[in-house]
Amino acid sequence: MLCSCCEDIIHGKTRPLSVDLDLERTDNVTFAYFDHHASLIQLEQAFSEGCLVCSTLLEQITDDQRDENNRRDPREIRLSANLGKGSTPNTINFEVSFDPDIFIESGIDEMLSSSIMLFQPVIELYPHSRKDLTTEGAMLDDPENQILAWLKFCSNNHQGCSRGNSAEWFPTRLLDLGDTPASPINVRPVDGRVVEADEKYNTLSHRWWRADYFQLTKATSGELKDGIPFSVIPPVYRDAMTISKRLSIRYLWIDSLCIFQDVDDRSDWNREAGMMNMVYEHAYCNLAATGSERSSEGLVFDRKPEIVCHQEFDLTFELFSKSSEARRYAMLDKYYWEKELIWRPLNRRGWVLQERLLARRVLHFGRNQLIWECPELTATESYPRGVPSLLFEFDDGLNLKPLSLETLEMGSQHSDTAKYPYGVTKLEVYSRNLWLRIVETYSNCQLTNGDDKLIAIAGIAKRMRTYIKDDYVVGMWRQYLASELLWVVRDHRRTRAKQYRAPSFSWASIDGPILPSYPPNQGMLFTVEDVHLDYQTNDDTGPVKSGHIILTGVLKELRLRRNPDAQASWIQEVNGRNVTKQLAAGEADESLEVYLDVDQPDFKAEIEQTSLYCMPARRMKSPSPDCVQCLLLKHLDSGIFSRLSLSTISMSDDRAFILEHHVNAPSIPCKSYNDQTGDHTFHLI
Repeated sequence: MLCSCCEDIIHGKTRPLSVDLDLERTDNVTFAYFDHHASLIQLEQAFSEGCLVCSTLLEQITDDQRDENNRRDPREIRLSANLGKGSTPNTINFEVSFDPDIFIESGIDEMLSSSIMLFQPVIELYPHSRKDLTTEGAMLDDPENQILAWLKFCSNNHQGCSRGNSAEWFPTRLLDLGDTPASPINVRPVDGRVVEADEKYNTLSHRWWRADYFQLTKATSGELKDGIPFSVIPPVYRDAMTISKRLSIRYLWIDSLCIFQDVDDRSDWNREAGMMNMVYEHAYCNLAATGSERSSEGLVFDRKPEIVCHQEFDLTFELFSKSSEARRYAMLDKYYWEKELIWRPLNRRGWVLQERLLARRVLHFGRNQLIWECPELTATESYPRGVPSLLFEFDDGLNLKPLSLETLEMGSQHSDTAKYPYGVTKLEVYSRNLWLRIVETYSNCQLTNGDDKLIAIAGIAKRMRTYIKDDYVVGMWRQYLASELLWVVRDHRRTRAKQYRAPSFSWASIDGPILPSYPPNQGMLFTVEDVHLDYQTNDDTGPVKSGHIILTGVLKELRLRRNPDAQASWIQEVNGRNVTKQLAAGEADESLEVYLDVDQPDFKAEIEQTSLYCMPARRMKSPSPDCVQCLLLKHLDSGIFSRLSLSTISMSDDRAFILEHHVNAPSIPCKSYNDQTGDHTFHLI
């Protein structure tokens, strides 16, 4: 259902305030702009009437923000709307948004300040027929029937998912739920080595919470062996056990009950954490408490899949098509996938990304509906035949879903190998790029224990290494390590770990969102000579005690000071010369950006000690303007440096010296200096 305001706009009954025209065809409208509800009261009325567009917008505002806006003069609350051609052919975007000043003053997140709907011809919703993907091809009333339909189809038809439907390998410990579906549940851990080879086990992904009732420790292990009464187990565990039993799965793996959690003895935890890839890879299905904030909430909620399903309309969109012939369109929420899965509490947890990608099947129990993920199908109760790709695919096709060789090969079909050395396969290129997408996503997740930064993604690294075929280097890969070192922090929400867990050159040393640098090593101005890492265990994807890399490049003296005209930016002087152009008050120099790994007030002490240096790292001429990326470094002692930042400098005639050797080059501290090339060799820790 739509309110009259939204309906009149999409049916062409409301005259636009203004339009944008195609630059090449001036008679072709690309965007049209409209007034919308004039007050929050009108928006709330549309919400109460069930308008999907207005409901989506209002649900994103907290009660406090709503109360604050209701105290305003109603004339101050302005909403606007626009219709525009989408990035996908035959798709129309419809956006309703708050006035920017309103959401900034009210503290409303900019991402949540608008409701964006996509109109796509129904006939194009599923490019290929997928009616065979569930028993009926439509929403089923009974959730258990829907689960069984997905499981049956996946087991019978997906070669990659169903390879070895029995576990074949078992974790060290499993919870025995009883040998028949009707037998009472009395939880007790069993030795995985004694489980029959044809048995199956499920796993549980859940959000740890301070009130979790029971954990396996040395003190509780005896009680667990005798069996725990079902009634004292947290609701989310009980639901996982009940569902597994109803699916005829006898065994269940839950981290807190299958790994010793003793704080004073991490030996079992370290060993088991290193096998996490095997635990999820061999599980029959991973049950994910995607909608739960804590264990006390359980897995199952009152399902409302119908409220998030698309609606259909007969529309002409004459403004864009110049045709009066109506077509059947589906209206889809642009952020459907994010709201139903990605932004849910569970998927903000760092460990869960690994659990989601390594499992062969994931059954999400969301707030509104069940969600299914396997390498060959992504579906929900409102889209049981498969979520339309328009709603969850990235433009580059690097979708995060359970990993398998078959789906990676399928995804790699359009990978471009032209920039890579001869012989590099499309699968390797796609796998490398997918890994960096995983890293970017992972850096936005939270970890209760920051020391888990490397181990919580180690399972994915082990799996991806089989496709990338390269040596793993604390979150990066050896062959194109030079380019991967040029990651940048994304915003001010970052800190460097207080307790050592990774070298400064690794993104894993940072808590906060980062943007990886993609291979190959084109335009590089330095080389990585060698890598030295000392691991905490014999797992080379896990935590490290220490490490350094040996680099050869051109070091230059550096000074950094706050820009008095723009305190958020820095003036950068290289070899005593200012590479920041003079700015008018309030003007920003977009040609130079310094991305500090961790912000600090100033560098007065470092400047006095002459300990700041920069190394031109990569020259990029395309597709952006000619620029040079530089690694900014701090000299610690005897040719040993740590990373401070990455900067980007747009090249011009007066900045050409950035790439030239300088007379003071031999005096710069390093491990060795080459008189012939002017290169310095040094250690980066």
